[in-house]
Amino acid sequence: MPFLPRGTVLHTGLETRYIHLERTLKKLKLIAFSGYLRFQYGADESLILIDRGDIGGSVLEDSGNRQVSKTLQPEILAQAQHRSGEVTFYELSPEVAHHCRKLFSVPGVHYPHGDYPLQMGLLLANQGSGAIRLEHGSHVAVIFAEMGRVIGLFRDDDPELLPIKPPDEMTQQPDMQMVVFATPSQAPETVPSSPAVPQTIDFRASILVRDPSAFELANPTSPSYQSYHQQFGNTGIDLLFHLRGQKTGEEIATALNQPYHHIEPILHYLWEKNYIKVTP
Repeated sequence: MPFLPRGTVLHTGLETRYIHLERTLKKLKLIAFSGYLRFQYGADESLILIDRGDIGGSVLEDSGNRQVSKTLQPEILAQAQHRSGEVTFYELSPEVAHHCRKLFSVPGVHYPHGDYPLQMGLLLANQGSGAIRLEHGSHVAVIFAEMGRVIGLFRDDDPELLPIKPPDEMTQQPDMQMVVFATPSQAPETVPSSPAVPQTIDFRASILVRDPSAFELANPTSPSYQSYHQQFGNTGIDLLFHLRGQKTGEEIATALNQPYHHIEPILHYLWEKNYIKVTP
């Protein structure tokens, strides 16, 4: 499985044994190249990310074992000298290459497909930054976030950063795999004690009353809809309609057939934006 989506192919099928990689990297630095070099050795794939000429990260894969770091390029160059393979040059926009560094700055954490709305919400909470890497079949896409907002989507065969228009097809695939890369101070949690949800508010047992203005979040023509749907997906929309009458957070989770901790970040968002009121 490729680590990054495909960019614009500049060169492909070049045999590693005929390329002087150290010299090549120096030339790419001189021209402030943005993109990555993908090395293929059968099922193994290594990679060097280049951000405006500088090494931004690297992936070393050997016998199926993958290492991700900022500083593996010496090992990758040695691998290229001793193994017969091919290298492909992919060009990216400088913006995409810069954001791809997020995948090399902290370890990625794997989560199941159903956790996407929760993890996106937690990543954006408290001005969080990072990336969510999605895998489906042979396709890879990366969603970037910066300071609490979604920056855009990087997907196969497009070197530019794209806006996310919900629902994004990658997030809807039942067999999608997801890896979250978040800055340490904003790392998503899978437990209810997430810092994104203050423990002084007990949504689980409290009566929740929906404000009429909340329906703007379910209206695709509303400016608030896109941001809300990007963060919480269809679960967030369904939750709005289950807020009829006076129900507790636990009752709403049961009605949605969701674990309570999956909907707690959504309830906190609605409360923070004054779309719901909480009665002990």
